[in-house]
Amino acid sequence: MLHILIIGDERAPVHALQHLERFFSSLLSSKEFSAAIIGALTGGLLTGWFALLAQKQAAKDQRRANDEAQHLSVKNTLRAMKTELEGFQKAFV
Repeated sequence: MLHILIIGDERAPVHALQHLERFFSSLLSSKEFSAAIIGALTGGLLTGWFALLAQKQAAKDQRRANDEAQHLSVKNTLRAMKTELEGFQKAFV
């Protein structure tokens, strides 16, 4: 029930704050509004939780990839050193 103030209207004016009070009291008491807020909070929490899990998994995968790359680098360096030492051994023995 919204009253529009017209100049010269004999009815008592309804203040804007009263309109807001009625609006928010009806809004907060509605089941649909409560369901929407609970749904939004639940969805936001689940999204945040799974985003954290995904970030943790991505960091773990990156560490594993870095460890594999380092292992491969060391292995190839040792292989190259072995080849050089075999060459020196044949040359000097």
